[in-house]
Amino acid sequence: MNPPNAIRHWWLSVATLGLILTLYTPSVTRSFHDGTSWSVSDLHINYAAGFVRRGLLGEVAYWARDLLGISTGTLFPTLFLILTAIQAALLAALASPLRARPALFITVMLAPALILFAAYDYGGYLRKEAVITIGLFAHAILVRQVLSAKMAPARYNVILFAAISPYLALSTIIHENQVVFLPAHALLIYMAHGYPRPFAPLARHVIRAQLPALLPTVACFGAALLYQGDASSAAVICASWRDRAATACDAMRALGWRYDQVWYYVMQVVTTPVPMGIFIATFALALIPPLIVWRVSPREDHPSLSLLLAAMLPTVGLFFLGWDWGRWIHMISVALIALLLAGCRRLPEPEPSPRFARIGLMAAALIYVATWRVNVCCLPTSLSGGLFQTAGTILATP
Repeated sequence: MNPPNAIRHWWLSVATLGLILTLYTPSVTRSFHDGTSWSVSDLHINYAAGFVRRGLLGEVAYWARDLLGISTGTLFPTLFLILTAIQAALLAALASPLRARPALFITVMLAPALILFAAYDYGGYLRKEAVITIGLFAHAILVRQVLSAKMAPARYNVILFAAISPYLALSTIIHENQVVFLPAHALLIYMAHGYPRPFAPLARHVIRAQLPALLPTVACFGAALLYQGDASSAAVICASWRDRAATACDAMRALGWRYDQVWYYVMQVVTTPVPMGIFIATFALALIPPLIVWRVSPREDHPSLSLLLAAMLPTVGLFFLGWDWGRWIHMISVALIALLLAGCRRLPEPEPSPRFARIGLMAAALIYVATWRVNVCCLPTSLSGGLFQTAGTILATP
């Protein structure tokens, strides 16, 4: 890459990062105007009634409020702006091999099912799976460093056990759905160790790398299952925020739900044709960036289809956890793009093409990223929204 192109591609990353934060900021600040959105309530789950799943962030916020005087209306929007900036920066680094093909880079960076998913939520998307996304992107970057011979395997192992493994365990306490993406992390570890295949090397790999790295997360998931919370703990948690924060208690009360209540929402989607069709179309659209990356990257650079399917199969279970199907599509898209880009060390030089063809590709990329959005949940009736509509709303706001 010659210097002028390097500068141009560097500014492409900066421009996309700036656009992501510009679009996300109004959404995250809007969510705290009255504190009543579901995601805001979920963030306030704490340990007032003892250890309970998803309570770590709320506990930190509780003590920040009491000891430092930092309101949750300041803490959480700031935190999620930082988390979004980290996600976007990690994705830009992970997608760096794509910058020589600007249309593809923009398609990945601004895909409605990836980072910008959060910007289009009508209620301000403040969901704890941001920590899951950061873990996947960061781990994928480390694996590519190993595969590119820029990091020694021994150093990767140190980072795996000193940082990645504790991070995964901690993020499981924040959001127990982390466990569904453990197979994706297992595949990343497998890639970093050179795909050991004969039985004896594979057995040693599992015993020395996979189990020590991933068992702490499984243990934390077990704790989340044992201490799911109930109606009484939800009431105590809700009362603990009285006179401390303006928040509804909707998501807190969900701690006491039985599965038949969750199943009710699943069936609402499945038995209603239009929302079901919308989510199927959404899933198909969300697969476009991973499929393009799969198609253009050298075959030897990415894991086999069977390994990808094995790593992603557990995520099917997410669709049995209520009607937040847009969230699950978003998280699956994140995992897929992380796994594919982890092995994407380079792209072959594109064949020379006419100027109108390049303009057409860029126009197609802009249409893809700007004309639709992923509905977070419930019973959607359309895919309307997205970058054009959100940007127009921002520009029209005094």
